[in-house]
Amino acid sequence: MAGDEAAVLDKEDATASIDVSFGRAGGKRTTVVNAVIRAFRTDVKAERPTTLAVRATLVDGAVSPATAKDLDAYFMTWPGPGAIAPHAYATVTKSALTYVVSDTAIEVRGSLSLKDLATGKTVRIEKFVLRRVGTGLLPPRSGVWITP
Repeated sequence: MAGDEAAVLDKEDATASIDVSFGRAGGKRTTVVNAVIRAFRTDVKAERPTTLAVRATLVDGAVSPATAKDLDAYFMTWPGPGAIAPHAYATVTKSALTYVVSDTAIEVRGSLSLKDLATGKTVRIEKFVLRRVGTGLLPPRSGVWITP
């Protein structure tokens, strides 16, 4: 990570989740991808984990969000022992994230820049990859009504 707050996250004991849901917006079918990572920093002694969360709304078949309003993200980190409050970055300034959504793989890959509007500081997350592989990863989207 780079920017005003450079942090190194420990991949070994990190937890990650990625999921998909379907919806509609503006009369079009959409896919919403949620990705969350919680990991401890290795560059400072932190008692609480750092959290990175990304939510993107994709029009069916797209590999990246169509507009900036279709991407939400935040990065919250604790600077070290004795910190009273975490540093939080929640405004997306630049995104080069791409998404793969299929029944056998869900992936978020790329880079992301976030800014804290209160302090003006920025953080850049580079070489970000979160992938889930398997079978039957997507929820059913059949359009068939099932009544009890």
